[in-house]
Amino acid sequence: MGFFGLGRSSSATATKPAPAQARPAAPEKPDLAALAVRGTDAAARADALAKLLADPDGNAAQLEIVAVQDATGAAGAKAVAALRERKHLKAIAKKAKVAAVREAATARIQELIAEAAKPSEEKARAERAAALEALIPRATRLAVGNGVGAEAAWTAILAERDAILAQFAAHAADERVTAATTRLDQLAGEIRARVAEAATRAVEAERQAAAQAAAATAAASAAQAAAAEVAAVRSAPAPEGFPAVVARAEELARAEDPEAVVDEFLRLHKEALTLGDALDPQHELRVRWNTAWAAHRDARTAARRDRGERRGLALAALSALVGEAEAAAQAADALAPDDGEALNAHQAKLDKLRERFRMALRDAPPAEGRGPRERFQAALDDAYAPLRAAREAADADSFANLVRAEQLKDEIEALPVDSDPAAAFRGLKDCQARWRKLGPLPRIKARVAWDGFRAAGDACFQRLKPWLAAQDQERQAAMARREELCVEAEGVLARPSVGLPGSPAERDGLRASAGRMQELQRAWREAGEVPRGMDRELWTRFKTAQDAFWERRKADLDAERERREAATADREAVVVRAESFAGDAEKAMASKTGIITAADVQRRVAQLREVWRELPPADREARAALDGRFIAAEDRILATIRGKLDAERAALEGAAAKRRTLLDELAEILGSENPRWQKDAVDRIKLAWREAGRVPYNEREALDKRFSELLGKWRSLAEG
Repeated sequence: MGFFGLGRSSSATATKPAPAQARPAAPEKPDLAALAVRGTDAAARADALAKLLADPDGNAAQLEIVAVQDATGAAGAKAVAALRERKHLKAIAKKAKVAAVREAATARIQELIAEAAKPSEEKARAERAAALEALIPRATRLAVGNGVGAEAAWTAILAERDAILAQFAAHAADERVTAATTRLDQLAGEIRARVAEAATRAVEAERQAAAQAAAATAAASAAQAAAAEVAAVRSAPAPEGFPAVVARAEELARAEDPEAVVDEFLRLHKEALTLGDALDPQHELRVRWNTAWAAHRDARTAARRDRGERRGLALAALSALVGEAEAAAQAADALAPDDGEALNAHQAKLDKLRERFRMALRDAPPAEGRGPRERFQAALDDAYAPLRAAREAADADSFANLVRAEQLKDEIEALPVDSDPAAAFRGLKDCQARWRKLGPLPRIKARVAWDGFRAAGDACFQRLKPWLAAQDQERQAAMARREELCVEAEGVLARPSVGLPGSPAERDGLRASAGRMQELQRAWREAGEVPRGMDRELWTRFKTAQDAFWERRKADLDAERERREAATADREAVVVRAESFAGDAEKAMASKTGIITAADVQRRVAQLREVWRELPPADREARAALDGRFIAAEDRILATIRGKLDAERAALEGAAAKRRTLLDELAEILGSENPRWQKDAVDRIKLAWREAGRVPYNEREALDKRFSELLGKWRSLAEG
């Protein structure tokens, strides 16, 4: 292979794989399935099928073939009946030519499933014994119980025993079944004894209940007689006027202030003694009167106790509030005159303290509350001292604020509305903000100052309305532009990738999308202001699309970086291989051992070049260094066979010169008077052309094309 053919691998020197060692062929079974299905003789077919059915488990695969390919269905049905593996039956149910065979295979599968679900003889016996033994604990509890409800429970157990024995009647009895039934029979007598005892106890309980019912009836009759006697006493006629006295006493007993009704209750007491003295103490009206009188006395006692407690609590509260006021007076000395927050808190504290003292003073006697009130007022006057000083200072500040308010009014009137409306609008907003921070004004001047400031602001705003309307139009246009930017950003986000992952087309598409997103960001900043309230919604929408795109872009860049790092590592490995082979080639050519031939060197260079071309591009920082190292290693490798390459190049160039000479000779023949007479010369040129050998790759196509053209012209002349 020459220097100019390094890009192609030589098939002549390719390593041939070693032939695999032949394995002895396994003995094959006779194809009984084919004979059973396609045999020409009916007896032979039947015999082949009989041999297969003799061992259905060993011949399952061939029986499957018979069932699938049988066109009559008779042999297929026999094969299905003999098979026991579901995988073969499923294949038959799906592929058999005859529908009856497919249905038989499906039915056979269901039969095998049902057969597999049936319990074995041993398992059935174990289930029967376990079911019977489970009845023994229940029967034992009945045998040691009190017998109540035992008869119905034992009947249910016997029914379950009979059902179990009937269910497993096909299986012979064993030792466990015999032991279980024997134990149940033993428990049956004990249960019957418990049932008889329970019946005896029930009869005795009924007798005792009847005796108790008779005694209760007698006691109830006696109680009714006594109650009738008491009712007669309590319902005896009362003197005239006594019921009204009792009713009024009950009404006064419910009064909220029992001290207010004491005199009236004493008068009623005298009337009650006069009118009701002759009545029985158990009389209803006497009982109601005594109850009302006791309630009145208890209410007066509780009221006196509550008043004493409230008086004590009120005096204690007044004393505590006086202490708080004196402490507040001491704390007032530490307040700074310009600490507005602390002064406001102090004012609120004193106001609440005054209100609490007023509420506590209501429950204290006037004579006992006079001293605490004087002490509290003195302490409160001292505590209000810094507030009074701050109020006087605030009055002075309010007049200074009045001067600043007048200045703000003058500033608004002097705003350049006509020459610079934007500056005027900003100035108006600034004056309004400064007005809100002015502070309090003198009470008598505050309304006039505010009216003047507001009138100046309204007049300025009226003059600014045309400019504000134009600004609104610009904001609407900016909002429309930003909506378009949002739509375009969302479109760029939804744009699918171009080309295969990691391909140049995909990288160019992602790079173009990123550039467009950056352009959209610049356009967003240059779009202008939008109507208030809409900027946040549009910005959220635009930012969502931008964030999603750049997050995905970051993932793409990370993946691209990983691919480039992997490609860099692969190219580094190829460079190391090339450098290692360059060293081996230099040693081999220097020692002339023949271990590495010139053909090996050329083939290895071609392979390295092919691998290098197919690898993805490396990282930009390492690309130049790796390319330089690879070219240097390639030059070192080729330097070991430079003489051979030069000789091949000279031979190729000589062949090219020889072919150019032949082209000149052929052109001279075409230019002669009778070119058709020069057939021998043309044959000689054609032979010499073939014998000239290979030429450089870059000249081969042009020389062959020129030769074909001249040869075609000569043939057309020779045939004409």
